[in-house]
Order: sequence, then C-alpha cells, then structure tokens
Amino acid sequence: MKVQPFVAFLEKTLANTPTKHIDDKHNTVMSIVKEITAEQERALSKGKDPDKVRSGIQTTNVSGVYPQGEIVLYKTGLHHSGEIIAQILGARTIEEQVIIMADVSSSNTSKLDLNKNKHIKIANCNSHAFRKFKELAKSEQEVAKKYRVKNHKISESIDYFI
Repeated sequence: MKVQPFVAFLEKTLANTPTKHIDDKHNTVMSIVKEITAEQERALSKGKDPDKVRSGIQTTNVSGVYPQGEIVLYKTGLHHSGEIIAQILGARTIEEQVIIMADVSSSNTSKLDLNKNKHIKIANCNSHAFRKFKELAKSEQEVAKKYRVKNHKISESIDYFI
C-alpha cells in the first residue's frame, strides 16, 4: 500500500501526543465478513466451534490533540480500541504523561499495563457517566410511580451528580 509510510508516520506522531481520545463503532466490511466466514468454515472442517472465531468488526477512532490541532486515525478490522491504542502507544518515544479519554468500556484499556506504564492516565468520559446517572434517576422515578410514592425526590447522591 503506497500510503502505508504516511500512516506509519501519523501513528508515530499520534503516539507522542499528550492527550488521546479513543472510541469503537461496530462496522461491516464485506471483505472482512468473507474472511470471517472462511475462517469459520476452516474451524468447522477441523471439528472446532465456528462461534469461537473472532467476528466483531470495529472501526476505531483514535485522535491525538496538540495545541495546533488534532491528528485523527480510523482503523477498521477485527480489533478493538484497546488493541489499537496499545499498538500506537508502543511507538512512543517520550516518557511524558499521556491522558487517554474514552468511554468506560473495558475493551478501551484492556491491553494497557497501567501498573507498568505509570505515565498513562485514563479519563473516562463524563457524558457517558452523566447518562448513567440520568438512567438511575429515571429508574427511581419509575419505581416511585409504580409504588405510588407521593412527592418523590431523586436521591441526594444522584441529584448531586446530575
């Protein structure tokens, strides 16, 4: 692929940005679906369970933030964001602190050894946390309505976070 040297340069540059954002979105790419199907058929022919073949196609967005702007890379394939960010951080040439902003999905940091890499800080997304507190408040209201609790007020702790 002719653009591979440029992509490698972007990945190395992105590895050294002080702040990174990552996210996965499910995606379907027909050529990858064909590869998965072929791998499942091979597993079946060997007497193995075809459902154990990796089949989750993700598009991972990794962006690195510099004062001058952002570098944004998209990778689509049989991976998750934790694998991609671990690969990218493997290209780091500096030991400065790096902040990774992501949702709370365990796959986002599953391949990072945070005990070994003390300079990596994880900042989970506030908007995802906020949505969970809104869900809790709604659930409380539904329970109060079901049991006909009059003048129900949201729990102090939930109200505090909202």
